Amino acid sequence: MIKGESEGAAVSDFLYRIYGMQDVSSLVKALCDELPGLIPSDMATVGQYHSNSRTVSSLCSTRPFACENFLPEAIADGVLASHPFWDHVLDPDVPLKVISDMVSDREWKSHPFFSELLVDDGLIDHMNIELGDSPRSFTTVGVMRSSRGFSDSDRALLLLLKPHIEQAFRNARRVESLAPHMTSDLGSTTSILRVRCDGSLEDVPFRAARANPVPKPVRRWILEQVGWMNRGVADVGIPTYSWDDGNIRTEYRLSRQWGSEGYMLSFRLLKDTVPRILTVREREVMHWVSEGKSNAEIAIILGISPHTIKDHLKQIYQKLEVENRTSAVRAWRDSAFSSL
Repeated sequence: MIKGESEGAAVSDFLYRIYGMQDVSSLVKALCDELPGLIPSDMATVGQYHSNSRTVSSLCSTRPFACENFLPEAIADGVLASHPFWDHVLDPDVPLKVISDMVSDREWKSHPFFSELLVDDGLIDHMNIELGDSPRSFTTVGVMRSSRGFSDSDRALLLLLKPHIEQAFRNARRVESLAPHMTSDLGSTTSILRVRCDGSLEDVPFRAARANPVPKPVRRWILEQVGWMNRGVADVGIPTYSWDDGNIRTEYRLSRQWGSEGYMLSFRLLKDTVPRILTVREREVMHWVSEGKSNAEIAIILGISPHTIKDHLKQIYQKLEVENRTSAVRAWRDSAFSSL
């Protein structure tokens, strides 16, 4: 196979994969992971920018930037606001922006964006496209390298990919909008809190605050993960965090908010906590209830009175938030510990 055919096959495979992405986060990660293989470069980036404030609200990259607080530092003190690309945002006459076309090597290396944020990465050139038609909020996709200059074929390929990447984003956003909201296994909607770029939580509703939904160990985990995400790490690569307070296990997930500042913390009761909130005796009762035994039969098996079985079932219904025997059996059988 000649080089041109090989490159064409690689592009076709890339397009096939991004068109199949069903959420924005997975699409962003695929772009960051695969673009450097199509356009020779050291790193690819995807960002969400706002021209009114000249800020970035979301940023993902192939690997973490060396600057430990990259995202907040990029916004602070106008460092990002003075970037050369801002002068041609969504300019139809400049559909492709390249640092080496706009400023000299010496000028770029003395620019705060490079000298304060990129110097340890050694990224001295950047080629960028913009998606969308609203300067108020738009997405950028680009590649960065440690040497100056992008070839004509590099430029042509990124421009060729632009309409396909735009369509892949539209597809992913549409699928996300049609997807059902996450629900916990006890039937309640997953709770969501917003997290700032410094890792602090936005105002917690009074009821949620009373329930202490984010204990200290979880907050420490949030700070650590936000630190990585501020450096461009993809949120789809961040594992969930489970917290067990002895009675109930809660699962936490941290993700980006594409189009708005900060991150999103979602948390829900895990399925396997349904039996964990039951006592050993209540688990025994539920085991035999699920086997179809009557209260009288269970009382004989366990050596206790039928009245005590009724009392246990009342407690079980309350804990499982169900109203009858059938619903309790369903919750028990759906749980991961139903065999206990």
